[in-house]
Amino acid sequence: MDKNIQTGAAQFKSVWDAITGTLAEAVNLHVRSAPMDKITALIEAIGWTQATTPPHSHALTIYYTAEFQDFR
Repeated sequence: MDKNIQTGAAQFKSVWDAITGTLAEAVNLHVRSAPMDKITALIEAIGWTQATTPPHSHALTIYYTAEFQDFR
């Protein structure tokens, strides 16, 4: 949440601030998106495509569970 995004006359620190009505909602969306960002980076690092990722989704579930236990 460090770069500013400007839309029309309003200026926001993040896309989450722009699409939500309260700071709490923006923080909630930011925290919830962090694990997906990590999973996306993992998929890209491995080199999977949209076509090849689904058969490996169980591996992602195991990774997600181990990596983000504290998000439960």
